[in-house]
Amino acid sequence: MKKLIILILLLSANLAHSNSIDNPAKGKNKHYIGEFFGGGIIFYIYTNEKGEQHGLIASLNNLSIKQRWGFYLTHIPNCNSMWNGEANTKAVIEFDDKTESAAKLCYDYKYKEYEDWYLPSIDEIKLLFDNRYVINKALELDEDPETELIQQKYYWSSSQMDASHAWFYDMGTGISGDGSKKNLSKTHVRAIRYF
Repeated sequence: MKKLIILILLLSANLAHSNSIDNPAKGKNKHYIGEFFGGGIIFYIYTNEKGEQHGLIASLNNLSIKQRWGFYLTHIPNCNSMWNGEANTKAVIEFDDKTESAAKLCYDYKYKEYEDWYLPSIDEIKLLFDNRYVINKALELDEDPETELIQQKYYWSSSQMDASHAWFYDMGTGISGDGSKKNLSKTHVRAIRYF
């Protein structure tokens, strides 16, 4: 009961904060960070110029805890966006849809009716880190053994640096770095999608 009350307070404060920033018209925004929605959990929300809410959703668990980025010594064209993970993931799949990679793992992921997952860019994964506390609290309190907290580990992004390196994000320290596509092997993968 105490956990439920804490979750309600956190989510209420978060919703009030998002209403006051995104849209001063109270009650117009219906989604909030930490909400279970669209096959995962919302970790970022924005309101467009029409007043419509959109955002990013993370999968409820890690797809892998030891996945290599893939394509060592191969420069994948159009896979260097720091902000558009969906475009990076599509670039990987268009380049080679057979080879095992972190991007393919996300692209192939299906949860219920949701099939449009992708590997986040480095900027998108930083947004996940920025809201990690609320996300982990909601995941911890949901009492579903299938969900996993965001671990204080390295997570791959879809942002390629060059033919031998790609960007990863350290969810423990909040620092990004470039890691070997081949040798950085104990790196987590978390899929995201947008709404």
